[in-house]
Amino acid sequence: MSSTVSNPTIPIPPAPVGARKPDELVRALIRAGWSQGEIADAIDVTQPTVSRILSGQHKNPRYSAVERLRQLVQNLEEFSAT
Repeated sequence: MSSTVSNPTIPIPPAPVGARKPDELVRALIRAGWSQGEIADAIDVTQPTVSRILSGQHKNPRYSAVERLRQLVQNLEEFSAT
């Protein structure tokens, strides 16, 4: 007889910032209170581009934009952890 121990109160940590897809990074910033326009300004793209990233319509955003998204989320998570 085997028993399975399950504890639903233990939160599953998010994937490391570097492993997240661009839409997940945008969602993390939106959950933190950023608007699509603020995200667009911070990563030097237009708001419609952020919207397309979020919806999955923009399959290959510029590397530089994705790196800026990763940096923003990493900074946000580091700030939240302190």
